[in-house]
Amino acid sequence: MRGSMKFIGLIAAVIGIVAPASGQAIVEAVQRGDSLLAQGQPKQALAEYEKAREIGAGSAMFLNRLASLYMQTGGYRQAAESLQKSLAEDPRQLPVYSALGEAFLAMGQLDSSIFYVEQASILAPSSTKVHSTLGYLYMQAGQGERARERLDRALALDAKNAEAYRLYG
Repeated sequence: MRGSMKFIGLIAAVIGIVAPASGQAIVEAVQRGDSLLAQGQPKQALAEYEKAREIGAGSAMFLNRLASLYMQTGGYRQAAESLQKSLAEDPRQLPVYSALGEAFLAMGQLDSSIFYVEQASILAPSSTKVHSTLGYLYMQAGQGERARERLDRALALDAKNAEAYRLYG
């Protein structure tokens, strides 16, 4: 196990992510965070992930995991920041757009939430879940016609979409 952690740190250094010593420290901090999370201690896990970020972790995958922990612990602003950085690394991540929509909705920023879920609909125009979510968000924004358009689209794609039927009431 120790050898494989050194190897991961070495690979990270070779591709220019971090120096070998900091690569090792990142791996160890993430592993401690994962262990704490498995033990049901998300706040302590978050502290370890933040250490890894400070040392230099910054891949899209890492940022998504960090954002998930922020969401679990109520750090919606930090989650949104991590998710936006993740999109800068890889803008084709459909789940990240949806997660940004959730984070902004939790912060009461409905316009931003709609913006990111609209971006998700561009990436996945046939996703019934995305259209249902947009229907919900437009309902929250008082835009009934746009909500109906999105819910109709969700049902056209999947006539059994329970969420769309629930939202239609």
